Amino acid sequence: MILSISRRTDIPRWYSEWLLRRLRAGEVLVRNPYRPGQLRRVPLSPAVVDAIVFWTKDPAPLLPWLDELDGMGYRYLFQFTLTPYGPEIEPGLRDKRAIVETFQVLGCRLGRGRVLWRYDPILFTDAIGLAWHEARFRKLCKALSPFTDQVTVSFLDPYPGRPMGGLRPPNALEMQELAAMLGQTAKEYHLSIVACCEAGDFSAHGIGRAANGRRGIANSFFYKRISRSRQSFTGSRSRADASNFSFAGLLFVVIIRQNRPFRRRRRHLALFAAHVPEYISALDARKLATPRQRARPFGPPSGRFPRKKRHFPCQRRKILLQPLRRRSFSRRRACEPYG
Repeated sequence: MILSISRRTDIPRWYSEWLLRRLRAGEVLVRNPYRPGQLRRVPLSPAVVDAIVFWTKDPAPLLPWLDELDGMGYRYLFQFTLTPYGPEIEPGLRDKRAIVETFQVLGCRLGRGRVLWRYDPILFTDAIGLAWHEARFRKLCKALSPFTDQVTVSFLDPYPGRPMGGLRPPNALEMQELAAMLGQTAKEYHLSIVACCEAGDFSAHGIGRAANGRRGIANSFFYKRISRSRQSFTGSRSRADASNFSFAGLLFVVIIRQNRPFRRRRRHLALFAAHVPEYISALDARKLATPRQRARPFGPPSGRFPRKKRHFPCQRRKILLQPLRRRSFSRRRACEPYG
């Protein structure tokens, strides 16, 4: 399970102590915002939580608790939103220079791959335009590029029927101009740049599409862990193996966890790494198989993954639920309902 903390509110900024109490207890009750009387119990133990994603604009209150999080065995990363807007647009935040220092401390503590910078939403006002964003984005890139390797951008999406107070999203032409500026500036500071939840295509300016959260987390966490386990298991690691393990992290999260017999290998990464080439070769074989063969589930059709047997409600004899031939229709009509 990937735990997202949180898109409803900035928990690292305002509720860090509450979060630590819940993590120590190993569970939390989540209320349905549309049905306040409906509660859901979510387990939070490290055995269940594969990774934690913190969404925040100021994680300073959480920094003293990171050592305890590491001691509990949690793996986590930060989606750190940092924009140059003032208190008239983003009230309740500290001075942006202090938040930049917090970003730098966090980047030194966790590494560039676990602190992801978000420059969103990008909006325009009478005083904020293309030149304003260009100057401030370049300044932030200079300050943050040694402490992160990715920046995610997104344009303002106004809610229907809500007053915007003078804020507006850029139009299509302004988006292309902004994308050209953002892509060029990020390239100068050796930052990969992606756009989140945008319908437009900005690949011509070097801006890709943000991957889904599961794939990004797989690349952030499991690549190093599986690679190290493979190296300790075999004593060496070639360049081809490194490319395979980049895919193996995603395979581990998306495919292997769906098969119960392989779930026990989550805790034994050396054993899992030893079988990664087997899984990759199996996937390659499926690509070369016929459509009829690809329709089968991942794995052999019997033995490890037995097909489930069901029966008609017949009092005389039990008939296996399979595609019936034309001569078998008389048996199907002979079945009697329950009771």
